[in-house]
Amino acid sequence: MATNGSAESSRSGSRTRNRGRTPRTSILPGALPRRVEWTERIAVGIPAIDEQHRELYRKLDAFLLALAEHRSPREVETLVAYLSDYVRDHFSSEEEMMVRTEFPGLTSHQEEHAAFRDECARAAERLRLSGADHGMGLDVAAFVTDWLERHIEVTDRAFGTYLSRYRSKRTFEPRFVEVKSVRVLRLDFSGLSPRELIEAFARAGRLIASQPEASLRILTIFDSVFDEAAAEALKPFVEGNRPFVAASAVVTTGFWRVVLTSVKLNRRRDLQLFADEAAALEWLVRS
Repeated sequence: MATNGSAESSRSGSRTRNRGRTPRTSILPGALPRRVEWTERIAVGIPAIDEQHRELYRKLDAFLLALAEHRSPREVETLVAYLSDYVRDHFSSEEEMMVRTEFPGLTSHQEEHAAFRDECARAAERLRLSGADHGMGLDVAAFVTDWLERHIEVTDRAFGTYLSRYRSKRTFEPRFVEVKSVRVLRLDFSGLSPRELIEAFARAGRLIASQPEASLRILTIFDSVFDEAAAEALKPFVEGNRPFVAASAVVTTGFWRVVLTSVKLNRRRDLQLFADEAAALEWLVRS
């Protein structure tokens, strides 16, 4: 057990270490922290990733609010766990997109993600052992906020620039691939404008209708700008293909996932949604 003298020494040491720092977040007694939120200033130009970044900032803001209101240690730790889980899922989604588009900076990006995940795990453990200490919580929040801003503004934005160039050179091309001796129709709708997406639905529909009934295993990838007209065109595309489909795996996030969830709930047991391509292909092979 720490003595009063050692506790005072610890507090003094903390003040010495923090002297000269200008934290991004601060909490005064009885006041809320400076709220954190996603803004267009840190947009990377990839709708799916920008939406995930918005959600990351919402979760971080909820954590700060819990600290400001001095909520119970259990509630604070739960929010940290939610934030950590979302960070992990977001990184996986981002890296999957980099693999699909052959991003040359993939390895260094993965290394940054791994280092951040490790540091977050250590910080969460320190916070747990401290009983969700208020000051330590602020240190965790400041670290996460600073890292996210630097990573998004530099590393993620570099990927956004690359992806914009990559997509400007590509056109929709449905193709059959073989995965573990299973024939899969791969439909990559990434990076298409709403008009191009509607045209791609029609082209894919014609190819699908030329196949025998209940013969197709289809992998579909959605990462295009969401548009209501394209969403409306998606529904008849999915329903029209139904007689020819044995199993359909869809990789998507954001609003497209909401639309496709409504389709799936319409008794489509042959259709499953996934966050990454590897899991989708594994399910198709087993189906």
